[in-house]
Amino acid sequence: MRRTVMVAVGAVVAIALAGLAGREAERPAPQSHDTGGTAAPASPAASPATAVARPEDVLRAGPVFGVNALNTDPASVERIATATGCRPGWVEVFSAVTGGVSAAQLAALPGVPLLALEPWQDGKVNDPRWTLARTIDGSHDAEYRRIAAEVRAYGRPLLLRFAHEMNGAWYPWGPVGKNTPAQYREAWRHVVALFDAAGATNALWVWSPNIVRGAVRTPIKEFYPGDDVVDFAGLTGYGEFEANPDATYKSTLDQLDKVTKKPLILTEVGVRPSKAKTGWLKGFGPWLQAHPRIVGFVWSMRPPGQGSRYDWRYDDSPANLAAFKDSLRQGGVAC
Repeated sequence: MRRTVMVAVGAVVAIALAGLAGREAERPAPQSHDTGGTAAPASPAASPATAVARPEDVLRAGPVFGVNALNTDPASVERIATATGCRPGWVEVFSAVTGGVSAAQLAALPGVPLLALEPWQDGKVNDPRWTLARTIDGSHDAEYRRIAAEVRAYGRPLLLRFAHEMNGAWYPWGPVGKNTPAQYREAWRHVVALFDAAGATNALWVWSPNIVRGAVRTPIKEFYPGDDVVDFAGLTGYGEFEANPDATYKSTLDQLDKVTKKPLILTEVGVRPSKAKTGWLKGFGPWLQAHPRIVGFVWSMRPPGQGSRYDWRYDDSPANLAAFKDSLRQGGVAC
């Protein structure tokens, strides 16, 4: 049983979590689809029982600043903290299900891990090994159980962003081939149930579609697996040539408001270089203040050509860094 008992952790978070107090969700056990593999044992650090994480365990009194950077070692994150005057609270890392992740890797991150778990292999979009049906029928259960064992061994609350951007046709779990939104919902619930059954209840599940620009026309509500198996809603959304954040996000937030009232994380944020970039960055903080449901954001800090197509970083010029630092202050970001 996952219990999401909310407590006030500041005005912004209290508003964002309004209406969720006392909710209890019963998560069903996964159907048995044993493929013969066995899960790797948890590391020796695993406790006999892992506490059930609550959203407030990873939140602060204002929006949390997170980063997705090329280097996530303590020294690199410390340089970000020094440059911005704000220490990132979340550190996002990506892992394919086939590659897995270890408790030691998670523990080494200088912040709360936001693990983007990707069910694919070799970067192939149309891959018959990784259709949603193959997740549902249990073909990859052993791999998920191994990851769940490591998450449980890590022991502390973390954010788990599973199969993100499912409304875009660029991943094998999206609307490609014979995949359907209903299968996505079923696959999500299957994986969450596997983690819960493995005792990895320290994972907080982040459902993270792409903003509607560039995605398929299917309404995002069709992909939503249900409040009982989601702890945070998320959004991938980059500023392209819009003048301000509202122009980037409004149409998607209008849809999302009709899907769920879960607290919201911008799971990937950045702004493409253009004449509008500095103004977009200046407007980000006031925009955060106007949208208290947003409890955190993760800025993409990977250089172009090294995991990033464009230079989305906030510090590609002195003017942009200054604008970003001012937005952190105006947005009441927890530093």
